[in-house]
Amino acid sequence: MRNMAEKMRRDKLNNYIGELATLVPMVSSSPRRLDKTSVLRLSATYIRIHRTLVSQDGPPRPFLPITLKDFNFSEKVLDEMDGFLFVVMSSGKIVFVSQQVERLLGHTQNDLLGQSVYGITHADDHKLLSSNLSAGGDAEDSMTGSNKCCTVVSGEKDLSSSPSHLSVQSPGSSTNGPTSNKRVSFYLRLSQRAVGRGEAAGYEMVHILGQLRSATTEESQSAMAG
Repeated sequence: MRNMAEKMRRDKLNNYIGELATLVPMVSSSPRRLDKTSVLRLSATYIRIHRTLVSQDGPPRPFLPITLKDFNFSEKVLDEMDGFLFVVMSSGKIVFVSQQVERLLGHTQNDLLGQSVYGITHADDHKLLSSNLSAGGDAEDSMTGSNKCCTVVSGEKDLSSSPSHLSVQSPGSSTNGPTSNKRVSFYLRLSQRAVGRGEAAGYEMVHILGQLRSATTEESQSAMAG
């Protein structure tokens, strides 16, 4: 009887996960089969994107003239600058990352969504990253509350891989202004995806340019503008 109840619980859980796999676009459109943990992670990320980045008060604010509505301006800019866009929580959790990251670092978009940016950052750069994600207070990493912070940042490959470039910007370097609109510019070593099994991952020196924004409903759409 106990085994039967356990089986029914597992079957119900599997059915729910199967439903999520068909409802969440980034899961249903994945070219490869995802395990249950990945389905749950990407489903949570999908909810987080809509709770954090999408305006709750109406349609998204247009960034281009109506005559250019079919032109993907952001993708074109990222391609030309040899960079990628990502949005992270103050805790380092990746809310969004553009597809260009795969070309530059080898990680797919789905591999990184919902993961921590610390997981692909060189251990010696964790302190630098933490100081630049700080908005001057203890932000809650929850899906509600006005003190949750996001960082809208773009990564651009640096032509030199010398660690000395870390000293170009000091930790927390930013322009003057309120912490809810703080600009940051610093260098990080981000890991490249290992091609073969057992192969050690290399690191790419990446110039991070971004802005700290409070993820309130009013600010959520302007945060997307970066």
